[in-house]
Amino acid sequence: MKRVTAKTPVADLPVAQPAPEAGSAPEKSKNGKKTECPITRKQFADGAKPVLVSINDRPSLASPREFSTGSLGWFINEKTVISVGGEMVSVQAQVTLTVIGSKELPKDQA
Repeated sequence: MKRVTAKTPVADLPVAQPAPEAGSAPEKSKNGKKTECPITRKQFADGAKPVLVSINDRPSLASPREFSTGSLGWFINEKTVISVGGEMVSVQAQVTLTVIGSKELPKDQA
């Protein structure tokens, strides 16, 4: 995975998109199997870039990673402040984006 620095242009980063409309997402197969991941672990490792995430209008980068569960995705953990009734409160935010079906990918494709 390529490392992103403060000099990485924001325009070069993928932006998380809203989920597809109901009914347009891939359906489970008729035999009840889980959704298959359309990429390999190697494709993810070679091609996944940080994703731009906005928390209270503050842009941040979620980094690609393999989670301890074996799933692939992006993760960010940050502290920020949010105004509540004119008072600033400190908050901690975690965002996890998981590639559906990636946990079941063979480990030897890394």
